[in-house]
Amino acid sequence: MNPDNEGEKVTIYICVPNVVFNEDKLQAKFGQHSSEKGNFVNDVKSFVLSYDKDTLKKKVERDGGALRFKLNDQAVELVYKEDFYFGA
Repeated sequence: MNPDNEGEKVTIYICVPNVVFNEDKLQAKFGQHSSEKGNFVNDVKSFVLSYDKDTLKKKVERDGGALRFKLNDQAVELVYKEDFYFGA
């Protein structure tokens, strides 16, 4: 509440991210693929975040707890509960 105007209120929304990443693990696995042209780890995260949460969960469940794809000619495998987690 605004102390100068009790009729004015502020609403705060807290948004939980779709996916939370283990930064250390991603850097260890994929950091060597970064170059002056781009950060490969950021590219991996952007690709994963392009999925909606429900589709991503189904894909991970179907693939035995891992997310596998090819990005910039590099094979990527992310393991659920090691490399990434679904938002709390």
